[in-house]
Amino acid sequence: MRKPGIRLYKLGSYAFILFALVHSLNYFSDPAKLLTNEEDKKIFHEIQTHVFNLGGFSTTTGDLLTGFNLYLSIFTLGLGMLNVFLIKHLRENVAVLKTAAAINVLITGALLAVTALFFHLPPLILFGLSCLFFLSSFVLLRKPEV
Repeated sequence: MRKPGIRLYKLGSYAFILFALVHSLNYFSDPAKLLTNEEDKKIFHEIQTHVFNLGGFSTTTGDLLTGFNLYLSIFTLGLGMLNVFLIKHLRENVAVLKTAAAINVLITGALLAVTALFFHLPPLILFGLSCLFFLSSFVLLRKPEV
């Protein structure tokens, strides 16, 4: 039962990497071009230009959102790459992979909860798939019977 568990672990890792790549496409487009009505354009302009003070640092809401978006992309890409590394180098150590799968379930579960509360469908689907893959991997990974 190790092969399906490892395959599912890989799929969860690749879902993280895919999320990071798709999420980073956001940085190559101009969201202002997508706005059609005047009220949305006013709000977007306010987000980009209104400066406020955060503990001595001046920033705009747009810059703050961009920073959080970059953090999320880097975090998911790094976690996905770390998981691919674990699979490649610790394939035979089922106990470590099972523990890593459990940690990934906790992380993706938290990301899934936040996404369900605050975001839209595409990240919900990718984090849901990733959580499902890691949970299934956790269940299926067992030590080989001698």
